[in-house]
Amino acid sequence: MTLTYAKSRLWLGISAVGFWVVFSVLILLNFKSLTAFMMPLNSLPIWANLLIYVLGYILLSMPFDFLGGFFLPHKYGRNLDSFAKYLRLWLRGILVHGAFLFGIAYVFYLLAPWLYCGLWLGGFLTLTVLMQVLLLIFQPQIAKLVAHFGVHRNHDASEVWGCSDLGFTGGLTLNKTRFIMPERWLQEFTLEEKELIQLRRTTLWGSANHRRGFLFAILFNLVGLSLTFVFLSQNQITPDMVGILPYFLAWSSCITLWSFLGLLNNPLPSQWGCYEADAVWKSHPPNQIEQLLVHLDNLQDEEPTRHEGVQRIFHPIASVDLRLAHLYDATPRKWIGFYHFARSVLYLSWTNLSWLSRAVHCNVGRPHLWVFLPADA
Repeated sequence: MTLTYAKSRLWLGISAVGFWVVFSVLILLNFKSLTAFMMPLNSLPIWANLLIYVLGYILLSMPFDFLGGFFLPHKYGRNLDSFAKYLRLWLRGILVHGAFLFGIAYVFYLLAPWLYCGLWLGGFLTLTVLMQVLLLIFQPQIAKLVAHFGVHRNHDASEVWGCSDLGFTGGLTLNKTRFIMPERWLQEFTLEEKELIQLRRTTLWGSANHRRGFLFAILFNLVGLSLTFVFLSQNQITPDMVGILPYFLAWSSCITLWSFLGLLNNPLPSQWGCYEADAVWKSHPPNQIEQLLVHLDNLQDEEPTRHEGVQRIFHPIASVDLRLAHLYDATPRKWIGFYHFARSVLYLSWTNLSWLSRAVHCNVGRPHLWVFLPADA
């Protein structure tokens, strides 16, 4: 069997996610012995413990990052940047992402005394909602901190960003005047294709489909955070009782397992959101839409048809053949979708300290895609 770029990325994503899931399970199963082993670290200041936590995450992610961000794109001719250029991009990305994780963990630590006295859980959840909303509001600014983008000019209602990653799609922001459009699309797509994309984005922005996507992403992360809090409380795992580093290892392990459940179940409602958004193209000729979808797919994984099981579990964006089949179905279904739900969960899970936010097949090792994960158009 020929291992295509799409299949190579899929297996890498499965390996990266699998590693973090197994790592999380092992931490929770061996937590008592781990706590005893790390006891000498309790004498270190909080910043040192959190730095070890963040650096450990970066080092364990490094092999998957280099495979997904440099080796596979080079092997399949998707990106020909030098390793030195990629290394600078990667270092910038991990430093910024690591700084976010460090800051969020520090806030969690400061709130822990009130949280575990049962006095401030509501406030803690409120704060987490606020942090997720801020990630959405400042998504363009955060993306430009994580990776370099050349912002050249405005085109219609879009802000045009250039980068070396073929898979960058930009996307919707909370500001309707700041749709992010890849510069490559303006250069390579026909005028007709660009108009179709602009029509879809303009119609989608602020729709119920769009709102459900990011609101349910916030809710999903809140449920995971609440379950993690309950589990740690019942097992008497607090910073004071087990130490700072073991506490955050246990926290991230629980959140990562919750995120993993999301990876298995969230793609389907995201696909419904894709079908619902595609309905705006219903009156356009099938050959025009097929040309556009194939063009978009060629910049992603070049996989217009997928096995049903692979599509169901691993791909929030429906394949080209499924999108065309649902769009021009003789007996169309009224879709209730959750636009970009699965991948919004991953970006917003920064606030939960999940280890999976940049480990999935579409963005592992690709800092340009850590904030704006690939969208469907």
